[in-house]
Amino acid sequence: MHSCRPLMLAIALLPSFAAPLKADPRWPAVVDAHVESVRRQVRTIDMEQFRVVQASPGAALLLDVREADEVARGRIPGTTHLPRGLLEFGIWRLLGHPNPVDTNRPILVHCANGNRATLAAKQLQDVGFTNVTAVVMAFDAWQRAGLPTAP
Repeated sequence: MHSCRPLMLAIALLPSFAAPLKADPRWPAVVDAHVESVRRQVRTIDMEQFRVVQASPGAALLLDVREADEVARGRIPGTTHLPRGLLEFGIWRLLGHPNPVDTNRPILVHCANGNRATLAAKQLQDVGFTNVTAVVMAFDAWQRAGLPTAP
């Protein structure tokens, strides 16, 4: 995986263009404030930066933390589905446990709009992963842009 380091370094050095959250009337403002607070603790990229990585298979683990019903309506090719609710438990076997796991492997996490990806990136950091990035983008914006999707 050493060949992906230059790509991940380049992404890490790019400024984040993630838009600030807009208040969502479905939950109290404290939830948006929490996500925004967590977002300051994790590395983030936007849709265009994610597209560059997605177009280079194997450069990183691309993790989709949406729920199964969301993934059933379409997914981004090259992503691996692991719902956020199972993340801390499922990531280990996904990466080869009980064999040693490379906790520095580049992992990019996406969801429907960047909120769960942000929280998932922090969850992964909290259990020891050191090279995690949250993708702050709307999945429907990916589709509207005509970028690749799969069933």
